[in-house]
Amino acid sequence: PVLRALLANTYIPFRLLSIEGLGRIGDQSALGPINESATGVNDGGVALAAAYARFMFGQADVVAIADALEHPDIAVQAKVYLSEIAVLKPDAIHALLRTPNPSTRMLAVEVLGASRHVDEIATLEPLLKDPAPEVVEVTSEAIRRLRAYGTVAKP
Repeated sequence: PVLRALLANTYIPFRLLSIEGLGRIGDQSALGPINESATGVNDGGVALAAAYARFMFGQADVVAIADALEHPDIAVQAKVYLSEIAVLKPDAIHALLRTPNPSTRMLAVEVLGASRHVDEIATLEPLLKDPAPEVVEVTSEAIRRLRAYGTVAKP
């Protein structure tokens, strides 16, 4: 009830946090109020939070979140969301590995490399031949991290 009440709050950070929270807990019945809350203000962060919630509800892909990387005022917020998604649903990040933008491919590689999903190594290996040298470098480091994680004894 508290998160839903904050959707109408005039203080934008509360609105943003409530949308994120409802997305994280998976309250799909809040999709309508989330969309209404997001369209009720002109704020990129709130719109991005709504895109994240829609993704978490299975209503959208990560492209809208990745597109926010081009906006410096919300790029960090987008990176946080993509990092969370890489841990929870790494397959959703795979589409970003095929974008024409090297910066987006690099970020996708970074978040998959930090996801601790050792099975993502096979997904990343083709990027060791990427035409952008910076993507190759980030891919090499991501694979090294995943391999190191795979050798750590798990409880």
